[in-house]
Parts: sequence; structure tokens; C-alpha cells
Amino acid sequence: MNADYVENIIRNIDKQSYKCILVDGAWGIGKSYMVRKALEDMKDRTCFISLFGMDDVQKIYHEAFFQLALRTSRGGKIANGAKGVAKAAGNFCAEITKLNGALAQAISERELFAVTASNFKKNRIIVIDDLERRKAGLDLEELFGVIEDLKQLNYIKIILIANSKEICNEDKEVFDKYREKIIDRSFDITEHSESIKWFDFGIDGLFIEDFLSQHRVRNLRTLKKAQDFYDDVKQYCSKIKDERFMNEIKGLCFAVVVENTDKLYFKDTSQKSNESIVLEDGHRLSEHLCVRLANYARLRSSNALLDDIYNYYTCTRMLDDDEIAKQYEKYKEERNKPNYYKTDEEINDFLKNWKSELSKMTNSIELTRLAGNYDFWFDVMEEDDGELIKLYKTLLQKMFKKESETDQKNLLDYYSANEFHSATKKIRDVYDDVLEQTKQSLIKEYIERLCKGIVDETSLKYSYLIRSWYTGSTTMHKRIDKLLDSLYRRESFPVDNMNEQKRSICYNILTTLYLHDKDRLEQCYNELKGAFGKTGRMRTEDIFKEIKETN
Repeated sequence: MNADYVENIIRNIDKQSYKCILVDGAWGIGKSYMVRKALEDMKDRTCFISLFGMDDVQKIYHEAFFQLALRTSRGGKIANGAKGVAKAAGNFCAEITKLNGALAQAISERELFAVTASNFKKNRIIVIDDLERRKAGLDLEELFGVIEDLKQLNYIKIILIANSKEICNEDKEVFDKYREKIIDRSFDITEHSESIKWFDFGIDGLFIEDFLSQHRVRNLRTLKKAQDFYDDVKQYCSKIKDERFMNEIKGLCFAVVVENTDKLYFKDTSQKSNESIVLEDGHRLSEHLCVRLANYARLRSSNALLDDIYNYYTCTRMLDDDEIAKQYEKYKEERNKPNYYKTDEEINDFLKNWKSELSKMTNSIELTRLAGNYDFWFDVMEEDDGELIKLYKTLLQKMFKKESETDQKNLLDYYSANEFHSATKKIRDVYDDVLEQTKQSLIKEYIERLCKGIVDETSLKYSYLIRSWYTGSTTMHKRIDKLLDSLYRRESFPVDNMNEQKRSICYNILTTLYLHDKDRLEQCYNELKGAFGKTGRMRTEDIFKEIKETN
């Protein structure tokens, strides 16, 4: 049911015969927002009570008295203790004033509210929210007893807000039983209000109306989350004044948050992993995020910008002003319409340049993003991508090697293939395979180099990387484990041709060996130390002590 329909009923609650209404629906659908909006003109005679964290249902009487009888939303902060309650009530109800001091202290808040309610001349509305979030110790049957008791009072109406699907199984039977007995009418909200004041959520009304006309997002919290994410990303766009590009950024932010959270276009295709699922409206469903995001047809930006924003959202990579500025330059350079809107002939023209464009790439990230984009359209056009995959693999191998040699990247800092959301599975598989081969190759190369001699800056760099990889990643740890046997040797100990640099190299090697197998390292030392000089044994013992203290 649309929230607007229920909102109209609540707005006219004084004319309704219902004493107790249940507003039911999924979290985030806008139930509480709709109820508050409907009661805006009656807020001076409305009490809002959340059961979240409440440990005693009798506190409902407490809140109802202070918010309705004394007309304050500050609840129980006005008076503390029974005597204070009675004194405050005396300003409202003459009967309470006549009570003697002892009786005034003994009166319960339930009785106090009943006395004050007898003087109401117009309806008071008690809204009880978050039923499914109440504390485990708050008895549901007792809660419905309080609601039934309030229904009997003069000019009292109750609106109960809940997500009944989230009520735990042990309470379900109680809820269903009293729902039929006590609740006069239930409304199941399945669509949020079309008259939402979007500025209440900080969302541009024109943008969101256009967005919702294409994508049926029901969860208002998701939309608020998307807006908050866009406001976050905007801080990296302070120098960009292009409204069209910022609208593109906003569209990407909303698409990423909505699809990642609500999965509008997701369907489990695990039973048909090689098939695409197509809905009646033409939307393609897939587990692959880039395919699902293709359903957000207004997105025109590069795959790289989408990847950057998604990785920032999932906290796997940071954004910065320079990266956004670079993507903006690419956006300005684009003169043709996006591939998504091109004809078959136009896509074929686009694909003609794949080889030269891949060869222009200068790093593994840009190469993978571009290859993934080309391969996606190769698949769409049902073209053979064998040559593309082969060239991509060759270029990627060279780039990984170059980047490792020039200190552009630490192997632990590389993306995993899953972070290239817009790349095809073939490209991601090649990326993982080549990265794995590169890691294995470099580990082998570094350890072999350390076996040949440990007297220079290169040895220091390699020993440090082996130690940091070993301690920084479980997978790298396992790879290195297989190749450490050759380092259990005299040259790994601080005994020959010593200086500060070599001591650091020995420290890195011995730390790795200690973490690999400390018993074996100790055995190796015991077997070799007889041939060490006294100073060599002293330096070794010093390093062992340092390693044990830090590990």
C-alpha cells in the first residue's frame, strides 16, 4: 500500500472510528516519517514514544502523561519522583491538587494519566514506534495490555508502528493473537509517500524524482545514505564547477549505494551461472556489479571513475582531488555519446582502436580498466577476444615487472581482481593469474638474490620486502614459506664483513626465519655458532632478543 493513502487516513484520524491503528512495513520504507508528517497539525496533542531500549512498558504511561497532559516532548525530564509528578499534575488537574501528600506520592502514573485523560475534550494521539526493536525483557503480552488499557481511556487513539517481519519467532504467536484482538485496522506500507519533502533528507527533489521514476527504491534510509555518500565525495570536487559533471558524480554515488545496499537488479543466478536473466522491462540481472549498474542507464562516465567511487564507498581505496580532476579531464575530452547508447556500427568503430589504446597505457590499473571495458563490448558484439586477452596479458606482465622494479607499488598494495568491477571475468581471471605469477617470481628472485650475497642496498630492500610481505599478508606468508629453506645458512647471520646495513639485512632475514620456524632457526644457530667468533655470537644473540621482544 502506498504511504500517501495511509497518511490521508491518519491526517483525518479525528474522523475515524478506529481507536488503534497498526502501520506495518519494512525498515526504511518511511513509516515513521509518514506518520509524523500526517500529524504535523496535531503535534500539540500527539505523543511519540519509541520502544527502542525501553525496559518497562509502564513507562508508556509516564511518557504519555508528560507529553500529552503537560504538552512537552521532553518526556519525564519535567518531574522526578511520585511527589514531583503529582505536583506537576496538580497544575493541570484539580482532582490531583486535592490529594493529601501521602496519597499523592502513592499514586501510580497509570492512574495519574487516567485521571488527566478524563478531562480531555479532544483526541490525543499516542504513537508507539519500534515495536520490533524493544528490549528482549520487555514482555509483548504486557505491552498489548497497556495498549488495550489506553484504548479504554477518554479521547485516546493509538498508532502502533512496526516491522512485523522482524519480530522474533518466539513472539510471533503472541503478536498475531493480540493483533487481531486489539488492533482495529492494519496498514501494510509497501511504497513510500510520493509527497515526501525531500529537503528534509537534504536531497535535491528534481534529481530524486527522476531517479525514482526509473529505479523503484523503497528504502528512504538507502536514499539518505546515498545522499550522505555524495556529500562525502563532493569534498574532493571543490575545484570543479561543471554542474553536468557533478550530476554525473551524484548519479554514480546513488547508483553505487542503492545497488550495493538494496540490490534492485540482483538475482541469484548460481543455478544458471552462464545465463543472463532478463525481466519484462528489459533489465538484465546478474551477480556482477558492473552489469547491474548498467541498468542505471543515465551513467555516462568512464569505468575508472565508477571503480574509484565504488572502491571509496567500500573503503578499499581513498579518493583524492587529483584523481577526480583527472577523471574530469577525461570527461571533458569525451565528445562522442557513451557506448551504452551507440549503435552496433558505432561500437564496431570504437573496437577498431583497442590495440593502440591498450598500448598507450602506462600502469596496470589503467590497463586493466581499459581492457575490461573493451572486452565487455567484445562480448556484447559477440566478437572473438582472444587477441585482446593475449595482448593484455603480455602488457600486464611487463607493467607488473616494471612497477615492482621502480618502487611504484608494493605487491601488498595491488588491487585484487574483484575490485575491477567493470572488467569482464576473463580480464579479472588474467589479472589474478599474472599477479600471482609475478608475486611468485619476485619472491623467488629476491630470495635467490639474498642467497648470493647480502652486502648492498638491493639486498636490504629485498630482505625488508620479504619480511614485510611475510608479516603483512596470509597469502604472501604461504608463498614465502615454500622458498625459505635456502636461507637457513651461515650467510644469514651477522658474523662476516659486518656493518650497520648488513646488520639490518640479517635482522630482516632472521625475523622471517624465526616466524617461519623458530625451533629450526635455533637448531641451525646451534649447529653453526661453534664456527662463529665471539662478536658474531653476541650480535646474533642481540638480534634474537630483539626479535623475541617484538614478536
